[in-house]
Amino acid sequence: VELPGEEHYSRKYMDQQARLEEKRLQCEAKITTNFPRDEELYCPMMWDGAICWPYIPAGTLYEIPCPAYVHGFNTDAFASKLCTSDGTWWINKDRNKTWTNYSMCVTRHIDLQGEPEDSEINMYIDGFFECDMLYKVTLSSNLET
Repeated sequence: VELPGEEHYSRKYMDQQARLEEKRLQCEAKITTNFPRDEELYCPMMWDGAICWPYIPAGTLYEIPCPAYVHGFNTDAFASKLCTSDGTWWINKDRNKTWTNYSMCVTRHIDLQGEPEDSEINMYIDGFFECDMLYKVTLSSNLET
């Protein structure tokens, strides 16, 4: 079995980056035009690099289906984000950044020695998972097909 070359993965990665940029721009447009209509406390709408999170009522753990436009994501699973009781997104204190739980979105892969790979599991979101994380997810999911 011959595996696709590096050029194939680079092209797929660039296509994904373009799709993420398109989604980011759509989200930013929503952020500037959509506002809650009541006086309740909400976490603000935000783009985390993969998902546009809507205004979420304070004290809510919110789930959104894992996006199909991220290569390697399980679209039957959900990403989650916690809006704290004070109306701010939960901050991972170790990283001092907001955090989105994408662990259910990523299928655990088995490396060539039969061991689980953990590189995809902890995805901390500031602007996004780093570009190489997306590349790893894309590469590992494509090697399985």
